[in-house]
Amino acid sequence: MNQFAPMIPLAEVIDLWVSTQKKPKKAFNKFFPGAAKGKKVEQMVFTELDKMGFTNDNTLYADCSCPDEINHNDPLEDITSLF
Repeated sequence: MNQFAPMIPLAEVIDLWVSTQKKPKKAFNKFFPGAAKGKKVEQMVFTELDKMGFTNDNTLYADCSCPDEINHNDPLEDITSLF
Protein backbone atom coordinates (compact mmCIF):
# COMPACT_ATOMS: atom_id res chain seq x y z
CA MET A 1 0.00 0.00 0.00
CA ASN A 2 1.34 3.42 -0.98
CA GLN A 3 1.92 5.68 2.02
CA PHE A 4 1.64 8.82 -0.10
CA ALA A 5 -1.53 10.44 -1.38
CA PRO A 6 -2.05 10.09 -5.14
CA MET A 7 -0.79 12.96 -7.27
CA ILE A 8 -3.55 15.20 -8.60
CA PRO A 9 -2.77 17.24 -11.72
CA LEU A 10 -2.35 20.91 -10.90
CA ALA A 11 -4.95 21.88 -13.50
CA GLU A 12 -7.55 19.81 -11.63
CA VAL A 13 -6.62 21.43 -8.33
CA ILE A 14 -6.89 24.90 -9.85
CA ASP A 15 -10.19 24.07 -11.57
CA LEU A 16 -11.59 22.85 -8.26
CA TRP A 17 -10.31 25.92 -6.44
CA VAL A 18 -11.73 28.30 -9.06
CA SER A 19 -15.09 26.51 -9.05
CA THR A 20 -15.40 27.13 -5.32
CA GLN A 21 -14.82 30.87 -5.65
CA LYS A 22 -17.77 33.24 -5.93
CA LYS A 23 -15.64 35.67 -7.89
CA PRO A 24 -12.85 33.69 -9.57
CA LYS A 25 -11.27 36.62 -11.39
CA LYS A 26 -11.04 38.64 -8.19
CA ALA A 27 -9.53 35.67 -6.35
CA PHE A 28 -7.08 34.97 -9.20
CA ASN A 29 -5.92 38.60 -9.21
CA LYS A 30 -5.53 38.52 -5.43
CA PHE A 31 -3.32 35.43 -5.43
CA PHE A 32 -1.50 36.07 -8.74
CA PRO A 33 -1.25 39.86 -9.08
CA GLY A 34 0.16 40.99 -12.41
CA ALA A 35 -0.20 37.57 -14.04
CA ALA A 36 -0.45 37.72 -17.83
CA LYS A 37 -1.42 35.22 -20.51
CA GLY A 38 1.20 33.86 -22.88
CA LYS A 39 0.21 36.04 -25.85
CA LYS A 40 0.49 39.20 -23.74
CA VAL A 41 3.91 38.17 -22.41
CA GLU A 42 5.12 37.33 -25.92
CA GLN A 43 3.97 40.73 -27.21
CA MET A 44 5.70 42.57 -24.37
CA VAL A 45 8.95 40.64 -24.80
CA PHE A 46 8.89 41.03 -28.60
CA THR A 47 8.40 44.81 -28.29
CA GLU A 48 11.36 45.18 -25.94
CA LEU A 49 13.68 42.87 -27.87
CA ASP A 50 12.76 44.60 -31.14
CA LYS A 51 13.72 47.97 -29.62
CA MET A 52 17.14 46.50 -28.78
CA GLY A 53 17.74 45.19 -32.30
CA PHE A 54 17.13 41.48 -31.73
CA THR A 55 16.11 39.63 -34.91
CA ASN A 56 15.65 36.02 -36.04
CA ASP A 57 19.11 36.21 -37.61
CA ASN A 58 21.02 37.37 -34.52
CA THR A 59 19.10 35.63 -31.72
CA LEU A 60 19.14 32.08 -30.39
CA TYR A 61 16.09 31.16 -28.30
CA ALA A 62 16.19 28.79 -25.34
CA ASP A 63 13.30 28.01 -23.00
CA CYS A 64 13.28 27.18 -19.32
CA SER A 65 9.68 27.38 -18.16
CA CYS A 66 7.96 25.18 -15.62
CA PRO A 67 6.41 22.20 -17.45
CA ASP A 68 3.13 22.43 -15.54
CA GLU A 69 -0.47 22.77 -16.60
CA ILE A 70 -0.45 26.54 -16.00
CA ASN A 71 2.27 27.24 -18.56
CA HIS A 72 1.31 24.59 -21.09
CA ASN A 73 -2.44 24.02 -20.86
CA ASP A 74 -3.55 25.99 -23.92
CA PRO A 75 -1.82 25.69 -27.31
CA LEU A 76 -2.83 29.25 -28.18
CA GLU A 77 -1.26 30.62 -24.99
CA ASP A 78 1.64 28.16 -24.52
CA ILE A 79 4.60 30.42 -23.86
CA THR A 80 7.14 27.98 -25.33
CA SER A 81 5.20 27.64 -28.60
CA LEU A 82 4.61 31.39 -28.85
CA PHE A 83 8.29 32.19 -28.56
